[in-house]
Amino acid sequence: MLWSNRANERERKRIKSATGDGTEPVYEYEVNKDTGRKELRLVGRESVYDKVQESLEETKIQNIVRRATFDPEILGSTEWMEKQGMVDITGLPTNIHEYHDFMLTAQKDFDKLPSEIRELFDNSLETFVAEFGTPEWESKINSLNKPEKEVAKNEPEQ
Repeated sequence: MLWSNRANERERKRIKSATGDGTEPVYEYEVNKDTGRKELRLVGRESVYDKVQESLEETKIQNIVRRATFDPEILGSTEWMEKQGMVDITGLPTNIHEYHDFMLTAQKDFDKLPSEIRELFDNSLETFVAEFGTPEWESKINSLNKPEKEVAKNEPEQ
């Protein structure tokens, strides 16, 4: 049995490759007037180094940790923890398939709501869920109930 180490390795042929010029091409779609088809057109070149440097600060782990630690908006509101204490999460999805089924069911339930309620949330399930339980959500829902109470007060008793 032959063990591989530097002493018994054969000299390997080195393969050289071009390092490039530090830029990459930038393309844009263009509609060919003769054929009506989309074609890629070279519109310029951009520096790879500059492209990496422009996203450097936001990808440094120190900055990510600092934002997550000191910015409460990154982690979302924690009011629900202070108000309710313990929360039952046993019915929440545990994988992506359950999540998609959960969201599909939620969308169907949202579509069953009266159109007045859906319009308050721009006909968007995401907006409805994001605002659920907040003072804004409560005021929107209560705004629908106020006219009914006022009408009931103004009606004469029979």
